Amino acid sequence: MKTQNIVIQWIKKNSFVLLLLCAFISTDILFSAWDPMRTSLVFYKDDFNKTLLSHNQVREAPLFYGNSAVAAAFIEQESSLPLVEMGLSYGKIADLQAILKKDLYRPEGMLIIGIDPHIMLDKLDTDPTYPWFKSYYVPYVYFYRDYMREVLVNSAKSFAGNISQGKLGADLEKVWTDKMLYFGQLPPDKLKEKWEGYERQFGWMSVEKDFVNNLEALIWVLEESERRKLPVGIVWMPVNFSEKYPAQSYWEPLQKRIQTILEAYQVPSLDLRNQYPSQNFHDFVHIERVVGAPKFTQDIKNWLKQPNSIRLPQKRST
Repeated sequence: MKTQNIVIQWIKKNSFVLLLLCAFISTDILFSAWDPMRTSLVFYKDDFNKTLLSHNQVREAPLFYGNSAVAAAFIEQESSLPLVEMGLSYGKIADLQAILKKDLYRPEGMLIIGIDPHIMLDKLDTDPTYPWFKSYYVPYVYFYRDYMREVLVNSAKSFAGNISQGKLGADLEKVWTDKMLYFGQLPPDKLKEKWEGYERQFGWMSVEKDFVNNLEALIWVLEESERRKLPVGIVWMPVNFSEKYPAQSYWEPLQKRIQTILEAYQVPSLDLRNQYPSQNFHDFVHIERVVGAPKFTQDIKNWLKQPNSIRLPQKRST
């Protein structure tokens, strides 16, 4: 009885704090169920949620996964293929691993993976709002607090402005829901600047130290695809390097390491690395949308029509 009284007294003493906690938990549950980062057009959209939004939130389909190089090069609407383009800004193979592990998307029929010089970079900063970065114990409102605050501030400003004009309510602009596309070619000075930036950021990296996590993720994805009976195909994405602007030093040994993995798991690939003239590019890794992207899309269509363009991964016996 004494213990019960102590508990009751403690609850009474801290009732206000407990009510606040209950209110916060209830609010977070409601926001999690609503998931405005995925469903509302006034909240910021990362490229994963943009993909879902443009496909009516469907999470099961044949998938073309990659980074912004895939988003720039593959015109899904013109492909006449049942292939969803999931090119993610700063996306990596480790992100695909997380998507599959957390069952955020379920590729069906085929999984095509576009590989370029940046999709394997362990230390490349990415979009922190991708849903697989949210741990289950982190409150939804806290994880997306910056974007929640932005919408609340904009709502308050709009409401105050409307009140001053004798109107009720708030007018909120819809966010941009298209992915980044690249039109035209970069001017020579901007191209030089971009290459120098690549050199500073990536030129010192080595396969042995800076690609370990994503190489392991590639192996995991291939083994998981075998478990799921999911055929896989690899596309070596076009690149626009030259004698004047060569690829970073890690790129050649990285390609060899990846090829060794693909051969070990008997995964077919389409090599488009050096198939397009520089006029088809915006920069070094992004295809120009008007001239280059239609050619790339057609090449993907032609490749997938061929027998054995995709295959169930299966590790060779040693």
